Amino acid sequence: VLAVSVFLYGTFYYAYMPVEMHHLPVHLQFKPCADSTLRCSNPSAQLNLKRNQKLLQGQTYSISLKLDIPDSPVNEDHGMFMSCLKISSISGEQIGESCKSSISEYRSSLLRTMETVSYSPALLTGWSAQKQELHINYFSNFQTDPHTPAEVIGVEIHSKHLQVTEASLEIHAELRGKSGWISKLAID
Repeated sequence: VLAVSVFLYGTFYYAYMPVEMHHLPVHLQFKPCADSTLRCSNPSAQLNLKRNQKLLQGQTYSISLKLDIPDSPVNEDHGMFMSCLKISSISGEQIGESCKSSISEYRSSLLRTMETVSYSPALLTGWSAQKQELHINYFSNFQTDPHTPAEVIGVEIHSKHLQVTEASLEIHAELRGKSGWISKLAID
């Protein structure tokens, strides 16, 4: 009886409990200009969610993008930029869209020099790099529609000059127990 109950619990748990976090790499693409080294389009990417990455109906998710940008003069002088995230079904029906503005953290030249000197052994060996991580939160309580499941996520950075080393999409399932639902009903 104990073995059967453990087996049934494990089966239902892995079949119906959502994964707490999906960490998906985003491979940005753009069209280069033929006559120069500049970009002729904004960096963008499209992610097709696999079977084990699908968003479950009735579950709330927070969706954010993590950008690693190098500490370069171009990024330092760039200023604010816009980025958009679109969620749609496989047939192209749009479910959600969110655009956010972001800016890299300001660091004075004195702080950059002190950081370079203090981290020089790690920088020379390749254990560290001079970069910043930008976290852009698009949705905090996103739920899928039962009739149109979320299967395609599109990301676009509305800047032709921003330099990006690496990008990844983070989808967190906001798991709550009964007390979270009761407090939500009490507030509503």
